[in-house]
Amino acid sequence: MEVVGPQQGVPSTSGTSGTSGTSGTSGTRGRGDRRGPAERESTMAGLRRNPPGAREALAELEVVHAELRGADEDLRAADEELHLLRARVDGLLQRLDDERRLQDRLAGAMPVPVLVTDAAGTVREANAPALAVLRRRLVAVAGAPLAALVHEADQPALRRVLGDALPGRVQRARLRLLAAGPEVPASAVVVPLEAGGALRWLLVPDPPVPGSRPAAALVVAEALAELCRTPADAGLRGLAQRASTLAHRALPGAEAAGLVLGDPREPELLAGDAPLALVADRVEREAGEGPGLDAWTGRRVVRTDDLGADPRWPRLGGTRSGGVRSVLAVPVVVRHEVRGVLAVHAGAPRAFDEEAEELAALLAEAVGALAEEVREVEGLRTLAAQLQQALVSRATIEQAKGIVAARLGCDPEEAFAVLSRLSQATNRRLRDIARHVVEHPGEPLEQVLALPPRPT
Repeated sequence: MEVVGPQQGVPSTSGTSGTSGTSGTSGTRGRGDRRGPAERESTMAGLRRNPPGAREALAELEVVHAELRGADEDLRAADEELHLLRARVDGLLQRLDDERRLQDRLAGAMPVPVLVTDAAGTVREANAPALAVLRRRLVAVAGAPLAALVHEADQPALRRVLGDALPGRVQRARLRLLAAGPEVPASAVVVPLEAGGALRWLLVPDPPVPGSRPAAALVVAEALAELCRTPADAGLRGLAQRASTLAHRALPGAEAAGLVLGDPREPELLAGDAPLALVADRVEREAGEGPGLDAWTGRRVVRTDDLGADPRWPRLGGTRSGGVRSVLAVPVVVRHEVRGVLAVHAGAPRAFDEEAEELAALLAEAVGALAEEVREVEGLRTLAAQLQQALVSRATIEQAKGIVAARLGCDPEEAFAVLSRLSQATNRRLRDIARHVVEHPGEPLEQVLALPPRPT
């Protein structure tokens, strides 16, 4: 950028104000005009008083001035964009932190053994079921190498998992745990964590049911590990939907799955991963009977091989079964209280067996524990939002008190009394009256009385 001074095209007549007003501006070529707005305006005024020979320089300087204003606008726009980008990054980091915290809570609430190790395999954390299976106290497990808790024949598998651990890569292994007693075969699903290369080891005793397939435990372990990775913003509804999908995937023979939270006759929340599950829930509610309702009232697992022909529920006979033949319903129990029902459905008869019952019961127990954690997290978020709103409202009310006190010449207590009377007279919340006063500081207080009352 070029800045033209009086030496370049302006006569150096002695005594002209233009000469003295523009001294020191030469030699700034390529560096921009560093003078302030007032100094630039003074220079331009001096040039206007110069003889006609200064007009060309004045015109060029005005162009430069306009360019500088444009550059200032560009800088302000860039600064605003940078602030928005920084806010987005901060929000993303906060969300990631929330997800890590929630996943840690969900993993800790799991009804199966969960261990957390560092990248080298040193145990950092162990939940209560892990300590129960290992028959060891936390002081004996924390800080110990996981290799010391695994059978010698499974050491190569353990080293393979540790060596192949990469961000985002979920691994599977069969391990025999060395408890203070008989060894415990288990299926392990290993999930890498974000922080410092740590690993979460989710272990399901293998097999969970005598005579069942070992692969079944691995499938359930994968489902439980996936439940622990529920996004922080999914909420209770998101968890219910995720649990339905994973139950369908994990239980052999299932064609659909659904989760009901609350009394099945008047559910608080209903989720299903396929139309068959939603139809089955609707049919049971309309009939007022069925396996889901019996699981809720009887606090027990209920299984039927042919819903339409089962004499326990005559009103579901014939076509009223909605195409559902096999049903397995498991109560979701939290702290000895039934909170819902997890049910899996199939269009074929005799789709489920005892193995499916045990696996479904394990899933239902996990869903109950996780739902309780998500409820608590949602409650804390609601409380935090309410507290934040209260702080904002209090700040606004303090501002409004100051405005009223200044206008009426009264103390803050009297100003607050005025705001309270306006709130009562208009049937509007005090914080709404305060916000109106702050947003319209010059408006007569009598105008506040003209506000429409709050809708009831």
